[in-house]
Amino acid sequence: MQHLVIDIGNTRMKYAVMQNGKIGATGDLPHDRASGILKIAKQEKSIRRGILASVAAAEPGWLQELKKALDLFIVLDGTIPLPFKVLYRTPETLGPDRLAAVAGAYTKFPGSNVMIFDVGTALTVDILNASGEYMGGNISPGMSMRFRVLHQFTGRLPLGQPSAGAPPIGRDTREALTAGIQQGMLHEIKGYISWGQSQFTDMKVILTGGDADFFAKMLKSPIFVDQYLLFTGLDRILQHYAEHTQD
Repeated sequence: MQHLVIDIGNTRMKYAVMQNGKIGATGDLPHDRASGILKIAKQEKSIRRGILASVAAAEPGWLQELKKALDLFIVLDGTIPLPFKVLYRTPETLGPDRLAAVAGAYTKFPGSNVMIFDVGTALTVDILNASGEYMGGNISPGMSMRFRVLHQFTGRLPLGQPSAGAPPIGRDTREALTAGIQQGMLHEIKGYISWGQSQFTDMKVILTGGDADFFAKMLKSPIFVDQYLLFTGLDRILQHYAEHTQD
């Protein structure tokens, strides 16, 4: 039996077909073509279960048809049973993408302290301890958002762009924007890692998200980059749900 795992982000929808915890076919679709996932689900007869994590405010119109096409389909939220314990005071407000990332870390590094960075539209950092407890995390703007905000909410600053070759200190306004944002995020990530290492024994660090590779190249400390972390986590949550709720 195969699982269809779907991650609807702020800009695109990504999906993967999973079997026995392994990632098979993957793909992504823009939001206006996301209903194409129905074709995939109906063509692949071995796909019988599915799970959706979405940061979108509204439920996609194709969701009900997808639910009918599969034997089991769940939408991840704070009410879904999880394979790890959540210590967050308001689990109902937790983003499903964050829950999926933590589940991915729990699957890849069982019994370990793990710090998870999702470097995308937002920069999130989450902590999973060695006892399998999600301790919480933080949220700040991602790189593209920082560039847009400085341009939109100031009178004269241009819209900057990421640059892997940007110097640590800018020598003109565009360089200052690029270096300021990139170095700011880099030191933010380094600061969290340094704090985590002072609090937890043998802490693993995972980076995922669209800008993970960009910042991973700048970090000196040992880290793991996994662009499929959310897929792994969604599959684990779906399997856990099926085992604990179905006869």
